Amino acid sequence: MNRPASNQEMPDEAHDEASEQLLDSIVDDFTRQIRAGQNPQVADFQKRYPQLHCQLGELLGSVAAIEGLKSTAVDSTASFDRTKFPMPETIGEYNVLSELGRGGMGVVYLGKHQTLGRQVAIKVLPPSLASSEDRVDRFQGEAQAAARLHHTHIVGVFGVGQNESFHYYVMDYVAGRGLDELIGERKTRRKSSDSDSASSDQPKTASNRSDQAHFRWAARVGADLADALAYAHGQGVFHRDLKPSNFLLGDDGVVRITDFGLAKYSDSDVHLTKTGDLIGTPQYLAPESLKGQYDAQSEVYCLGLTIYELIASQPAFAGGSPAEVLNKITTTRPSPLRKLNAKIPTDLSTVIEKAVSQEPESRYRDAKAFRDDLLAFREGRAISARRASTWQHAKRWARSNPLAASLSGLSLALLTLVAVVTSIGYWSTNDALGKLQEQTELLQHQKALLHEQQTATAEALEQAIENKNEAIENERKTAEGIALAEKNVAITMEVFDEMFRKVATQEAWEIDGFNELTGFEMSLTDADAEFLDKLLTFYRQFAEQNADNVDLAAELARSYRRMGNIYQLIKQPAEAINAYREAVSLYQWVSLADPDSGDAQLAAFEANEELSRLLEQQESSSAAVGPSRDLDR
Repeated sequence: MNRPASNQEMPDEAHDEASEQLLDSIVDDFTRQIRAGQNPQVADFQKRYPQLHCQLGELLGSVAAIEGLKSTAVDSTASFDRTKFPMPETIGEYNVLSELGRGGMGVVYLGKHQTLGRQVAIKVLPPSLASSEDRVDRFQGEAQAAARLHHTHIVGVFGVGQNESFHYYVMDYVAGRGLDELIGERKTRRKSSDSDSASSDQPKTASNRSDQAHFRWAARVGADLADALAYAHGQGVFHRDLKPSNFLLGDDGVVRITDFGLAKYSDSDVHLTKTGDLIGTPQYLAPESLKGQYDAQSEVYCLGLTIYELIASQPAFAGGSPAEVLNKITTTRPSPLRKLNAKIPTDLSTVIEKAVSQEPESRYRDAKAFRDDLLAFREGRAISARRASTWQHAKRWARSNPLAASLSGLSLALLTLVAVVTSIGYWSTNDALGKLQEQTELLQHQKALLHEQQTATAEALEQAIENKNEAIENERKTAEGIALAEKNVAITMEVFDEMFRKVATQEAWEIDGFNELTGFEMSLTDADAEFLDKLLTFYRQFAEQNADNVDLAAELARSYRRMGNIYQLIKQPAEAINAYREAVSLYQWVSLADPDSGDAQLAAFEANEELSRLLEQQESSSAAVGPSRDLDR
């Protein structure tokens, strides 16, 4: 039976998890074959797993593209002239093979050790930049900070040196690309996918499966990077310039942190920086860093912005001048992820939105806690984060709108001012009384503003409570409706089972099986056959009307099996064979979705046995009477 690909294929969290685990296993197998130098074909995997045909088409195609890409990015923001600093032939003990990229802090070359043959990346500070003492200090600080760290997800530095004309340091060579490139490509790919799937439901289902796999991958990347940050913080090192371009996804599938050009030791300066000293890229700054405050929670925020962008395919804060971006960071919150894409799991959006809270005290206390919740989401466990309440949102609004929030305190101050002015006015001139009147009118105006704000807040809270109660009631009614429908189906099936038993009076007859027909088949009357024919109509209609209902899959399989039994009784073997095959296919589907379902596996075996016996009978009959048409579809 060809079951349509729909969002109902996996009816609950257990089925979703089983499907996602199978996808993960397939991707791992596909990736291993590519890295072993083989040429695996997507079509072969689609044939092997037909139930995932559409999902595998897009997902494995993306994996193949990522695995085949090499690092070709070149930073176009170089602040020095290439002609004034040509590529050297050697640097220390390394032969220089090619240029990997360049930027404001230097140029990076691909090098190879002259005796060991090891490929490395060599970052060089050219002479034109070495004239600046600040640049030299920053360059050396980057090398020292990175060399202090030894972690799987941090690009390691293992050598530093200086010749007559420039400074340099040597680090691990990572063949791969920055997350900023992957984000840009996914954004382009999604636009193309949305356009292609506009006229078909099938590609939409495949796209949804691919999205869910991407969300789980993004959570894994975030957890790996958070683990690396937790380690760096434990070593007293803060990166201070976390953004997508400083995270490299290697061809080996491992993500790493690079470019510690703004790194600083936490034990060297308690405040890390002074007020007004901006650190990092404006688009990825933590709000408190604008006030000269920076700590582990600030780095949680910056990493959260990158994972936000990796999931949403768009930055949390974008557009406009740096000043406009900074204004957004300090006055607004990133749009909720599920508002941008309803497919994003609620738990994942909750974790990311907690990490990018404007107030440090509302974020994760450190990178380790952020990592733990990302892993909990990926492994299907409960997360520690909770969605912000209406009261918490109100507090955040008050902090972003201090003038409106302080009206109450201002009103009290104005009342005191009125009392003083009134006392003075008793002894003053008419001019003083006029000023008092102006102050009184101002107070009334501000009190009116305060009342409007309070009314709006009360209405918002009331509406939120009403919406919540309505949602709870709708959920209750839906649950009752589902329960009633399932009960009606069960009652209907029981009635037809009982009627079936009355016709099948012999002890050897089974409702779901067809072990022995001898005797009963001979005693079948025309009235019995007519009743069985009507019963067959019911089972056929039940099967057709519930073909898309996964929750009734087992019951549907029983219906097809009974149809096969009935078709045997009324002498329609070809239709019986088709019905048995549908039953076997459905039982196998139920077994795959629920591996612990022993009943479904046993029923599938029995139905297959009945099918085999019938086919043998047909072959024997065909051999006895001569050639006949093939009963198989």
